[in-house]
Amino acid sequence: MLSPIVKKKAIDEYYRVLKPGGKLLTHDVAFLNPELT
Repeated sequence: MLSPIVKKKAIDEYYRVLKPGGKLLTHDVAFLNPELT
C-alpha cells in the first residue's frame, strides 16, 4: 500500500503527463483474506 503522500504525488504526475481530454485507466488490487496472499 502506498502512503497518502505517495498517492498524491502519483496523481499529480498523472495530471502532469495527460494530454487535454486524455483518460487514465487504473485499478487497485487488495487481498483482504490472508489465505489468498
